Amino acid sequence: AYRPGANGEVSFQGGYPFAPDSTVDVTVGANKFKLFTEGENAWTGSPDEDAKLISALRAGSDASL
Repeated sequence: AYRPGANGEVSFQGGYPFAPDSTVDVTVGANKFKLFTEGENAWTGSPDEDAKLISALRAGSDASL
């Protein structure tokens, strides 16, 4: 998501409730990230992680969650 005056924010909506205290693993090329979950949603833990994941997504050719 992009909002005026803010950096991009990465989130994922799984379509089903994730297990409590679980994470979603994201792999973009050789880069690995963990998204924290709540309900059906997952997101990175900080703006710094958002920036790293966005950069990896822009540079990568495939991603898996």
